[in-house]
Amino acid sequence: MKITFFPLLTFLFITHAFAGKLNIADFYKNPAKYYYSTPTKKYPAKAYAKKIDRKFQKSAPFSNDNVRKLFPYDRIEQNLVRIDKFNIFKSEVKKSPWSDDYWPIYKGIAAARYAAADFNSIYNWNEAFNFVERFPYHSSESDIFLDNLSPAEKFDLLLGEDFLLTQKMWETGKKYFDRSGSVEKWMGICHGWAPASIMTPRPKHAIEVKAFDGRSIRFYPSDLKALSSLLWANAKYESFFIGGRCRTSSPERDDSGRIIQRDCRDNNAATFFLAVTHGLGVKKESFVIDATFDYEVWNQPLKAYEYSYFNPLTQVEGRSLNHALIKLADFKDDPFKNYRHPNARYLVGVQMELQYIVETSPTHLNYDSEKLDLYNSAQYSFDLELDHNFNIIGGEWYHDQHPDFLWRPKRCTQALSQFDLYLMSEPKWSGASPLNQKVRNLAQRSALKGIPLAFIVNSLIEKSNQEIE
Repeated sequence: MKITFFPLLTFLFITHAFAGKLNIADFYKNPAKYYYSTPTKKYPAKAYAKKIDRKFQKSAPFSNDNVRKLFPYDRIEQNLVRIDKFNIFKSEVKKSPWSDDYWPIYKGIAAARYAAADFNSIYNWNEAFNFVERFPYHSSESDIFLDNLSPAEKFDLLLGEDFLLTQKMWETGKKYFDRSGSVEKWMGICHGWAPASIMTPRPKHAIEVKAFDGRSIRFYPSDLKALSSLLWANAKYESFFIGGRCRTSSPERDDSGRIIQRDCRDNNAATFFLAVTHGLGVKKESFVIDATFDYEVWNQPLKAYEYSYFNPLTQVEGRSLNHALIKLADFKDDPFKNYRHPNARYLVGVQMELQYIVETSPTHLNYDSEKLDLYNSAQYSFDLELDHNFNIIGGEWYHDQHPDFLWRPKRCTQALSQFDLYLMSEPKWSGASPLNQKVRNLAQRSALKGIPLAFIVNSLIEKSNQEIE
């Protein structure tokens, strides 16, 4: 299977991956050089390692970082010799997730009028809100004005003229703005876009449906992606999560630069390796990573990976496990010797290139396809600790920039509002006539909670995939 890795993208929002392949020889000469921040406090590495509770040995995964909790219904191979025989050094998912905006809060989330002139030059919440306030919707507005409304406003016009979902979008940002006078640029609904892109079919074509008053309203693929992302951001569904959320931009470190704050240690290298090789390699299914290690969260759905081994003693890289595997006792200059798992007997280095889907700006294109998606390739370097039977029991990262946590929706799950439960036997809406009063009433009640009714969103996406330009 041929995998093409795209070059590193240089967007503002893609600054969170470790760019460039690590020079292993240089790393062993000066490990602290490869951690991006200097120590915030001086914690002698040896002394700190001694005072850790045994069950929290730092080179072993924490209890909240067990790969089996990410795939609770699967049998996961953890023996590296057997994994090596699977020949899954590279793989990609069967169904690629789709790119979308992360619909930042400072622009109004799904209430952003992204197609309106001058709106995209706005970079703070107050200006974006005032822009929309200056140009409110009126029923006498032209078709061009209607076409340029936000996804949330178009959705609201399917229900009436109360604009309940739109109001909820602006209320979300107002809470942050009133509290601190601004809304941070990274905050949005990538936690909705990432699972939506995995679980929901790609909207392929623009569609026209009837608003509550019989007027035609056009939804572009970007509008439908926004509504789907919002649904998955705010509705309930079953998912699996491992790792911890780092809530500081300056985590505590020891005197070598190694992070010692538990939630900022991120996913253990062993957990990460097993999750990628099982999820993308064996199952060929995407899951989500938080691509940053600090307090910002950037949820990214995975696309593909490729890895090779390296020998920690010789720094020689290749695909031969026999040549890369060493006895831990022979590694006298191990920079992490004070943190190793007490049952570790062998060590092997891993260089991995991981490809994940990244955000794109919304447009009024009448179609969408995989050719319009964007990708980022990130380089990760780490080692794996093996016990006497070559089972993977721990590992160490060789740089800061690695995933904070991993998660995935349960297979075949659906994002539903509580009001969707009243519509389980309702036939899909064709859009040829306005929604019936029952659906509109339920959708308005759901909109008050910031959740577009799944019944409507899924009907729109299904119609989008039936339309032919």
